[in-house]
Amino acid sequence: MLDLPYLKETKETASELLESGNYAYAFHKAQDDLTRACAKIMCGAVNTGLSELISCKAVSETSLLIQAYGYWCIKDTGRALKILKDVPGQKAEKLAQFIKNGAEILIYSPSKNQTFENFENIKLSHELL
Repeated sequence: MLDLPYLKETKETASELLESGNYAYAFHKAQDDLTRACAKIMCGAVNTGLSELISCKAVSETSLLIQAYGYWCIKDTGRALKILKDVPGQKAEKLAQFIKNGAEILIYSPSKNQTFENFENIKLSHELL
């Protein structure tokens, strides 16, 4: 018999799942266009999600943060920062700082053969264990 994957039942709403980082499940449970578009962005369908998000009339602080993140993903940092300028709170400030200044990440690994790419705005350093 074929054993198909299934999603465990949860009492969390799609919005709560989105907030907690469970984007695929949020997409699955979403009953509104806003949550579905945000989940698409966070699952990697950035351009599709942004297109759908633009057509949503209602917005939330979370959707604006996700929209800014989406624009950063497609290298439209000016638009991302413009959105964040109008979003109150520490999350928006931290995301704006990341977009402006980038991040430095140190990766420890057991092998010289393991290589990591540098991404725009994120500088990766590598050290052997």
